[in-house]
Amino acid sequence: MLNIKIFVAHNKENSITVDNSLYQNIKVGYIDSSTKFISDNTGDNISTKYDKYCELTAQYWAWKNTDADYYGLCTENKYLSFAKNDIRNNINKLVKYPYLNKEPIVEAPIKYEYLNSIAIEQMNLFEQPITEEITKYDMLITTPLKFDITVMEQFENYVPSVEDNKLKLTLDVIKELSPEMYPNAESYINGNVYYPGQLYIMKKDLFHEYCTWSFAILEEIEKCIDFTNYSEEGLKILYHIGERLLGIYYSYLKNQNKYNIKELDWCTIENPAAPEELPLPVFSDNKEGIVLSFSNEYIIGAGATILSVVNSSNKKNKYDIICLHKNLSEKNKNLLYRIIKDKENFSLRFYDVGYKISNYSLYLPHNEHWSIQNYFKLLIPYIFKNYNKILYLDSDLIVLENIIKLLNLEINGYAIAAPQELNYIYSHNNFSWIKEYNQKILELKNVFNYFSVGVVIFNIIEINKFISEDALLKTASRAYLGIEEHILNKIFQEKVYLLDISWNVTTKLNISAIENSLTKFREYAPLHLYNNYLKARKHPKIIHYVWKQKPWNYPNMDFAQYWWDTVRGTELYELAINSQIINITTNYTKKTFKDCSEMLENKKGW
Repeated sequence: MLNIKIFVAHNKENSITVDNSLYQNIKVGYIDSSTKFISDNTGDNISTKYDKYCELTAQYWAWKNTDADYYGLCTENKYLSFAKNDIRNNINKLVKYPYLNKEPIVEAPIKYEYLNSIAIEQMNLFEQPITEEITKYDMLITTPLKFDITVMEQFENYVPSVEDNKLKLTLDVIKELSPEMYPNAESYINGNVYYPGQLYIMKKDLFHEYCTWSFAILEEIEKCIDFTNYSEEGLKILYHIGERLLGIYYSYLKNQNKYNIKELDWCTIENPAAPEELPLPVFSDNKEGIVLSFSNEYIIGAGATILSVVNSSNKKNKYDIICLHKNLSEKNKNLLYRIIKDKENFSLRFYDVGYKISNYSLYLPHNEHWSIQNYFKLLIPYIFKNYNKILYLDSDLIVLENIIKLLNLEINGYAIAAPQELNYIYSHNNFSWIKEYNQKILELKNVFNYFSVGVVIFNIIEINKFISEDALLKTASRAYLGIEEHILNKIFQEKVYLLDISWNVTTKLNISAIENSLTKFREYAPLHLYNNYLKARKHPKIIHYVWKQKPWNYPNMDFAQYWWDTVRGTELYELAINSQIINITTNYTKKTFKDCSEMLENKKGW
């Protein structure tokens, strides 16, 4: 059996890998001695020159320290695709020179946010099909890009802080060291066909020939350059030249018409980081946690929710808070850290679920009210397997009562605990189509037990016994009107412990909306639920601003005073005021444009 080694250069230790023995994961630019990957600083190596050679240090290490029948190179965020069909998803429109950034954009024809199971399957990155494909050829490389300018011109402004075009120097060195290659090199550099990515697979003899030739040229170029005033990006010029040398070498082989060669599509991975380890409880004597889920756009609301938990807390209790997110900024993380600063009974952590959620095909309606964050709560029972219970809180609510009272509830035998959702219950009685939907799609046996998922206690052990992660998440591919809330109600309708409505008092925009809702509740909701709601409004434990309108944008809305009283005197107050200013300015600008358009349309003067 042929020995195939495709070296995957990793800049970071926590980057994702493909479970395939053909891929040899190698840490580049490595200083520390401990790594789970191969290290490029062992044996004969140029690891200390990583700032100039980048991933080529992995190529050098493979050349000098390993033996294989085929050698390949890719990186943690760039892979060759072995898909049997066309999976291109990043086709750019033609951009004519001069470009806005003085260079054509070099992008892969395939683009993924994460190297997840979906991406691996689409690109067919499995050992058997890759082996079968590779062994048919002498060399495989990326599909080329065709510019309306030359490779030389494209390189002119490619590397920052480089005063002159080093490809001219490269041609001079090639002419001196390998004159037989010079005509091909000159043709490639002055042509408009470019092989990007520094990705390839070659037979052993070609790989050794290529490395001997290319590193001799790069070493000579390195001697000719004074790097003293080069920027961090500018120092990478040897890597960029190396990428052009690969194109020259491939073109040289192609022109000989005696090698079996193939060009493959390639991909870039936007987020190559590996998923985080499942979180463990921070406090040894406490296996209950508090979870929020939000995006950067909801930082004001999330901050106010966490602050309200702090304000209603008891020093005798411990609060283990974890925020589920996807690419939350460090600035926003630090803002939230400052809220719990100096509070020894509080812990605040962040868990990025982007990779984990990306493995599932999820239904998202074309509605700004819904986002991928809605589905994060479906992962809670499986991310927090090391906990007993998790209290989930939406990021648009204010807590007025110590939430430890919720976490201390005994819900043995129940999967979840949550308050009833009165708005949905009255809608069931008011609209025949909702009643039919509840019966046929959600298959609700008792709609009066329909619950809200803005405040939910997850019984982790019970849920994991009842349903698997894959089974729960696969239901999210179907088009449910209320997405994750409808999914949880459908699945756990007979395993829910109903909390008092005071733990989730939902708000309205204004007095008129309140009166209208109360009228609807009186007409269509069970009397005991209606009375419970009236009682809860007088003594709320959690206020939930459920609609699109939020108190930081609508300061006169129902129960807004509780929100503003919570944030007053904090950084969040300043952010909320700024949000108000932006909101007013935006609305004024829209109105001005509308008025001007109407005047012009009616041919009125200014």
